[in-house]
Amino acid sequence: MTAQLSHTIVWCRDKHRSAAFVTEILQLPSPEPFRPMLVVKLDNGVSLDFYERDGDLVMQHYAEQHR
Repeated sequence: MTAQLSHTIVWCRDKHRSAAFVTEILQLPSPEPFRPMLVVKLDNGVSLDFYERDGDLVMQHYAEQHR
């Protein structure tokens, strides 16, 4: 069995604004609500789950692998 990434939490101040920014840039369908998050589904079955948080946010990095 091969390990695969399912999803990652993207901490943000405004989940609606942040998710809309990503879907617009990547030309993806609108995010879907799931519990307190907004989920942006990517083409490879992975999702970015936008979750609002107060206080400090740590820098996050996501990269695309070019083949």
